[in-house]
Amino acid sequence: MAGDLGLEQGDILGSVEKAAMAKVRDLNSGNFVVHMASLGKIRDILKEGLVAGNFARRIGKENYQSLYGYAVNEKYVSTMGGSEKIIGRPIIGWPGEVAVLIKGEAVAKEGQKHHFNREWLIKNRAAPRDFIGLGFDIVQINDKDFEANFALLIEIAKRAWSTNPQNALPVYSFTSGGLLWPKVMSHDDILEMVRGGSGIGGK
Repeated sequence: MAGDLGLEQGDILGSVEKAAMAKVRDLNSGNFVVHMASLGKIRDILKEGLVAGNFARRIGKENYQSLYGYAVNEKYVSTMGGSEKIIGRPIIGWPGEVAVLIKGEAVAKEGQKHHFNREWLIKNRAAPRDFIGLGFDIVQINDKDFEANFALLIEIAKRAWSTNPQNALPVYSFTSGGLLWPKVMSHDDILEMVRGGSGIGGK
């Protein structure tokens, strides 16, 4: 298995990057929702999933709080709709903020509701297998720490995925629609790749 302790570090990294590349998609297609998280929480999220209050206590997380320090909903994980055209939208608002992209199928039908922005609720937990990617961008305000935060995100993610490379995710830019990791690709390159063209990673 890719997660065996005897596997060389380079082989693990290769498996992680290969798994992430296999999930690359055009952000303007498909059905997904978005949950905002901080870098400080991303390791646990990538390993355990996104959890509501009741589920958090079940796995030993007492006083579990949201990105902004509020108590989380007891039954639902809050997300916002991402199915509409997303490239160029100001999704990420604070330095170090990470967008977790989740399959639309994970949304609880009875939990769908409208809020200030369209809010979609996932009951109990969105497991790592429900994730399809991460979003990371330079934000509107002067984000002088972007490169350091991005490097930290990738370091945290690689460690989280080292024992389960199949859970590795591509990291996108919402501003350009391009790929930031494991390769740098423009939105056009992604379109060519997913259409089976001969561009980067297209074979």
